[in-house]
Amino acid sequence: MPVLNRIAEFADEIAAWRQDFHAHPEILYAVERTAGIVADKLTAFGCDSVVTGIGGTGVVGIINGRQNSSGRTIGLRADMDALPITEKTGVAYASTTDGKMHACGHDGHTAMLLGAAKYLAETRNFDGRIALIFQPAEEGGAGAKAMLDDRLIEQFGIEAFYGMHNWPGMPVGHFGIRTGGIMAATDRFYIDITGQGGHAARPQTTIDPVIVAANMIVGMQAIVSRNVDPLHSAVLSVTMVEAGEADNVISQSARITGTVRTLDLAVQDQIEQRLAEFVPQFAASFGASARVRYARGYPVTVNSPEETAFAAAVASEIAGAERVDADAPPSMGGEDFSFMLEKRPGAYIFVGNGDSSELHSDTYDFNDAVIPAGTSYWARLAERAPAADHIQGRERMRSLARAKTISMRTLSKFLPIVLTLLVSAGGGSVATLLGLPAGWLMGGALAVAVAAIAGLPMVMPDRLRDLSFLLIGMSMGASVAPDSLRLIASWPVTIAALALELMLIVTLTGWVLARVFRLDSGTAYLSSFPGHLSFVLGIASSGVGNPRQIVIIQVIRILMLTICVPIGAVFLPIDHFAPVVRTSYLDIGQLLALAAGCAAVGLVFMRLKFPAGFVLGAMAASMAGKLGGLYDAAMPPLLVTLTFVLTGALIGSRFAGISRGELLTAAKGGLVATGLTVAIVSVVAWLASLMVDMPYGQIWLGLAPGALEGMGALGIALGYDTAFVAAHHVLRLLMLTLAIPTVVVIIKRRESAAMGSQVLRKSR
Repeated sequence: MPVLNRIAEFADEIAAWRQDFHAHPEILYAVERTAGIVADKLTAFGCDSVVTGIGGTGVVGIINGRQNSSGRTIGLRADMDALPITEKTGVAYASTTDGKMHACGHDGHTAMLLGAAKYLAETRNFDGRIALIFQPAEEGGAGAKAMLDDRLIEQFGIEAFYGMHNWPGMPVGHFGIRTGGIMAATDRFYIDITGQGGHAARPQTTIDPVIVAANMIVGMQAIVSRNVDPLHSAVLSVTMVEAGEADNVISQSARITGTVRTLDLAVQDQIEQRLAEFVPQFAASFGASARVRYARGYPVTVNSPEETAFAAAVASEIAGAERVDADAPPSMGGEDFSFMLEKRPGAYIFVGNGDSSELHSDTYDFNDAVIPAGTSYWARLAERAPAADHIQGRERMRSLARAKTISMRTLSKFLPIVLTLLVSAGGGSVATLLGLPAGWLMGGALAVAVAAIAGLPMVMPDRLRDLSFLLIGMSMGASVAPDSLRLIASWPVTIAALALELMLIVTLTGWVLARVFRLDSGTAYLSSFPGHLSFVLGIASSGVGNPRQIVIIQVIRILMLTICVPIGAVFLPIDHFAPVVRTSYLDIGQLLALAAGCAAVGLVFMRLKFPAGFVLGAMAASMAGKLGGLYDAAMPPLLVTLTFVLTGALIGSRFAGISRGELLTAAKGGLVATGLTVAIVSVVAWLASLMVDMPYGQIWLGLAPGALEGMGALGIALGYDTAFVAAHHVLRLLMLTLAIPTVVVIIKRRESAAMGSQVLRKSR
């Protein structure tokens, strides 16, 4: 097996790193020790850049090749986290932490990529750049998505991703790969059955949920066997059944929990839909009721054809073609590398771990004999990647026909964006002609939302989103009231009102959603939190609540609040500051200089993990410039209008991907939750206005739990003090950062206590 000689020389050193990681396992995002060692070694190897804190505790090392004629950056990814399993291997380097072990081989993955980093930093025998990605929280924490959300691709310009996983049962030195789905989507379902409880000696007076559950479990198997095409892969497994508290009592309720694994999005959608139809109908046939909550987990891990062919060629170069299975059977296990492959093309490959215990077992151990082949694969892939076009029989310079195809693809990519902006501008112009305050913002958001629900492709790409954030921040900073500093003295009262309001909203809305709309506690309370949607969805992805329902309810809240404020300004006695009339506006040079400064500070705020960092950073820079006397002219009206159009499109596009059926299912709860929120905000803002010398409308806007970008834009349109609005929205997000995990812990404890209680009831 032609492993690289230099790598063979220090393979024992790599094994020592691996065994050290194995002895000190860390869970999910808490991989501080591992990440620290990785960062230190990458620095010692001479990487050109080492960036930490990506996605929480992720690390990225950049190595430049001797040349950069290709201009390509290729991402190589390894996962670092362990599992909550007590180790029983008996090896000398066994886990030193009770209840934690590297039972999936991530210790080996991290060590092999470090070995490749050492080799590549020494040789630099490649063209372009290599991004070495060390990721936390693969085991259920969606660490890959967290790194992507932290602008992994944008920050490093990554064009393709490659991943690798050891595979027990495959001989050492062998590789397996396939085009298309190689790892499954990992979804969960939770079915709650409600019957009629009673004495076990009188079953005729009951509706036994256990009987319903037992028959339902059998019936659900037909969803796969009689609904899914036999040529498509799907798994529906019931893994937990919970019911009853005593041996002489027929319970009133039962719960069925299980998992669905698919390799195709259409099949995934089909099973979710069939469960939603089947469960309540089947329960009703017994006289019971039932509801199902379907929680989507990691998507399908899909290998792109060209990158897969390239990876297979590199593996054949290392191991020999006879030891590479280019059509390996897929696994129905899940892998969050799928999130990276959704954003960029790439390939995920298996490397043989020999005759070892299965993954996620307490006797599993990574086979150090894999290190030379796995590390050599990484190194050779990096060396060949910029030339991948040649390996795969492609040329970088396209033919005329290929160029036309690319042009059509580019056009089809940008048409939805143009359509979204036109819809927003059209809706905004109509609202403005009707004389509504903030018409460009409110009308645009409403029009795009309606278009998205109707099925039109409403899209706001990340770059336009960032441009919107930049313009909002600039405009908010330029709109800061001159007496903002004087008004700070009144803020303690409004901050106390904010804290009171949040407690009332979460408590009352969560209770109503749970009791009236019969949502489970996780969905009800996560839907009630007024803000911090990304944080909320991150918690929901771990199995607390229904992410889709939460998204719909939260998006309805954001949209309705954006609409409520301008309408209130028309029909209610909400006084506001009159916008300052300007006779001069910033010229193009001043605007560009201000934009550059705002963008720079915004990026710093993002790096420092400030809530809504880009908006706040841009606002801080713009406000500092104004209060510091660097400029006094106003933002050009056309630019302000463009800001509102972009922001309206951003708010409305959040309805994209939500079907009308899903919307109707959650709309009532969303509207009620929004109504309660508006009512509570209105009352609390009124009480605060009695104690401070400040317009009621401004207080209301500062307390209103809408998106910062939307509320900030409304503040500009209505002439309010944007410093007050921004400060209170940041404080709201900080309060929620503390409150959300606390409430989730309480929910989990209550659910655990309810399921685990064994109350013995004596017969009468």
